[in-house]
Amino acid sequence: MSETAENAAPVAEPDGYESRPGFVKSRPENNAHYVAQFEGDDWYPIISHTNEQLEKLIPGYNIVQIKEKFGELRFYFDYPEVIPVKPEWPAYDSEDKIRTMVKDTVTFAEGWVAGFQAAKRAAADA
Repeated sequence: MSETAENAAPVAEPDGYESRPGFVKSRPENNAHYVAQFEGDDWYPIISHTNEQLEKLIPGYNIVQIKEKFGELRFYFDYPEVIPVKPEWPAYDSEDKIRTMVKDTVTFAEGWVAGFQAAKRAAADA
């Protein structure tokens, strides 16, 4: 099932991906669109807050999928293997500090980084 024109993501997702709840997405540009679709959901405050905090820590990170499973929120995301450290962020002066802050930010969500990146590399090599 694909998106209709009125709720289409700003950037088209490749085949096999959809920027709507319950599906896996691959475009960081669609994060805000994806999060907005959860408005009215009980999980929305947590989803929105997590997105805002991660965007501050790692601009351009990608929400891969958000779903509820076994009564818990699953917030899968992806970010570059090397996180850019910005001098204007004195609190985050090393990649390790940024990774620690990300872990602290998503204590209630799962970050699936290595697996998704490995799948993308395998698909690109195929």
